[in-house]
Amino acid sequence: DHYHPGINISIDESMVGFKGKTPHLRQYMPLKRHARFGIKLWCVCDSQNGYTSFFEVFRGRNPAEPVDPRGSTYVLVMRLLAACDYLYSGHHLGVDNYFSSPQLFLDLYAQGTTATGTVRSIRRGLPKAALKQRLRNQEVSERRMGPLLCVVFKDGSKTPVLLSTAVRAGFDEVRRRGRQVQKPRVVLKYNE
Repeated sequence: DHYHPGINISIDESMVGFKGKTPHLRQYMPLKRHARFGIKLWCVCDSQNGYTSFFEVFRGRNPAEPVDPRGSTYVLVMRLLAACDYLYSGHHLGVDNYFSSPQLFLDLYAQGTTATGTVRSIRRGLPKAALKQRLRNQEVSERRMGPLLCVVFKDGSKTPVLLSTAVRAGFDEVRRRGRQVQKPRVVLKYNE
């Protein structure tokens, strides 16, 4: 009630190690090194200091609830932000590819919240022309649909796809290993 985060917030999962006997709450996530068995939390955090301002315990899908056509992660993000009163307050949300979708970002933008995040290339609503284009190292393909910017960036062996409603297309210079390099603005905003 008393903590107010900065403008940049993020939503992600967290595991709290627990070996007790609560089969309906206990989860197994093999990629989490600090706690493979435990209780899974959905956390809303301040991006500047990592302070968790709100969390919800993952209890599994309720079969009695109807399935939302926009997806369960869409509903989760909207529910978490509404519970914190962070919609219509000018916050910027950073999320990873598990939560991101073009529809989510456009709906958040309509509710006064900008967002930036990586996105899976198979998500519905992404521009096919940007995804199919063959890129050489350090090349970028950018497409815009209203307030939503889609960027495909070739960086070495990785080709991340990013979405943002907060930045404009283009590059900024940053120092990397002692020299100036050009990075897309959306990548810098995501790292922030």
